[in-house]
This record gives sequence, C-alpha cells and structure tokens, in this order.
Amino acid sequence: MVKSVSPSGYYAGKEFFLKGRLPLRVLHMDHSIAYPIHSHDFTEVAVIYSGQAVHRTCEGDENVSAGNVLLIPVGMGHSYLGVKDFSYVNIIFDSEKLMRLPLSQEKLLPFKDYYDPHSISRMELSGYQIKALLSLVNKVDRELFRNNTVSPMLTVSYFLQFLSLLYESANQSRQGNLPADERIRNVIEGIDACAPDDCSIKNLSSRSATSPRNFYRLFKKIYGKSPSSYINERRIDFSCELLRDTDLTVTQIASLSGFDDPNYYSHLFRQMKGVSPSVFRNHDRRNLKRES
Repeated sequence: MVKSVSPSGYYAGKEFFLKGRLPLRVLHMDHSIAYPIHSHDFTEVAVIYSGQAVHRTCEGDENVSAGNVLLIPVGMGHSYLGVKDFSYVNIIFDSEKLMRLPLSQEKLLPFKDYYDPHSISRMELSGYQIKALLSLVNKVDRELFRNNTVSPMLTVSYFLQFLSLLYESANQSRQGNLPADERIRNVIEGIDACAPDDCSIKNLSSRSATSPRNFYRLFKKIYGKSPSSYINERRIDFSCELLRDTDLTVTQIASLSGFDDPNYYSHLFRQMKGVSPSVFRNHDRRNLKRES
C-alpha cells in the first residue's frame, strides 16, 4: 500500500500499477506541506476525508476540504497549496486499458463519459457518502494485493460499485427541482447498477429527498410492490449473474449481493427461484455444456 508519493512533475501509471495486474491502484495521501504542480497519464479520483487546501489548476484556484471528491483527467496539471491537516485517498486508473479487458469492458462502458472527464470535476458529498466510498476503496485496495483467480473479478466489481455510488451521489445535487417520483426512479436506477448498496428506507428516502413515509407510498405506486421486495429481487438477480459467471462460494456471493446472512440469502433465493443457489449454479452450467 502506497502511503505517499514524492512529487516529480509528471507521473506515469507504470510507476504505480502492479506488474501483471489491473491498471488500477489506490494511493493513500497525507500532506502536511504544499504539493507542487504535476500531471499524469492516468485518471485520478481524489476522495478528501480530512482537512482543507487550495486546489490549483489551469482553470484557477478552488478551495477544497473534507467531503469533496475531485475527478482529475489525464494530462491535467494541478497542485495543492495552503494545506491544513489535508488527507485524501486517490483511485488512479488507466481507463483505456481497463476498457480493453473483457472482464470490465461491457460494464464500464456506460460510465465512460463520466469517469474519463475532459476537465476537473468537483463534488460535495455528505459524511455518509464519503464513508461509503472509502469502504469500497478499501475493498478495491485489498483485492488488488490478493493473488488468486477471483481477485481481478472482485476488484472490478468493487470498482464498479465505487463508480456507481459516485455517479449517483453526483446526480443527487442536481435532483432538487425534479418531481418526487422522478427522484425515486433515479435512486432506484442506481440500486440496479449497484445491488449491494445500503437500501434501507431511511437511506433511500434521504437520497431521493423525500420523507420515509412518502418514499414508501410513491415507490409502491410506481413499482407495484414494497421497496424491500423490489430490492431483494434485484439482489437475487445480481447474485444469479455471479453464480453463472464466477466460482465464488455461495457465502461470498451472498455478501457481494448485499446479504449479511448467507442462510437468509439461500432461503430467499429458494423462495424466488424455486431451487437453492448451488442447484441453480449446477443446473445452469449443465445447460451451458449441452448447448456447447
């Protein structure tokens, strides 16, 4: 794990990405002094969780502090000045190389215009949103250093969850003037893209800027079922993809699909699909063999 980086003016991804691994890395930054102007050949997402600084780019100076997230494109020169207890975590990645990987190409494509910006993008997130992002960053960091057959898949999965949450968080600030039902639909679309999210009524209603009572009433009117039923269906569908496409254990899949209790996951899966997760996986793979 990289704790700090010595400024050199220009950074190349090959200096940071692990050899033979994904073109993706997590850097934990802690600055007690100003950070000189520099640029890089990779995209950078900086999640600031402590302190404050002045972020300088060719577009001007901007105050940044805990709760801000910066998307910094390839080749953009920038620096941090006037730092005070300034700490943040960077996710750096080569978007072009990631897009060429069969493992991630199809799922990353919808986010391309967002994670590959042409200019600096700045967001202001809540403490809860920053905490959720940091949790996913830690999972990405952990999997990057594991060397087993499922680590690349898990790394991409957590990275996609990170992008989904970031994209959804960025859109929330633009939802204030939308009708309540449209705000709810936008939040639910985010859940479909990131099944293991925190999907409590309290959290979902907050993200859609409605009260819990109105959220429940409008949700049922729009979708014809309760939020918990809808979310569980999406999570079970998400787990079916993992059962088909990976060799993860049922317990691992339950966790990735948003279920803390693997026994409850198996019970719910059997209710919805009529068979256990293991039987579903074996049956699906037998069918694939016959078709091939």
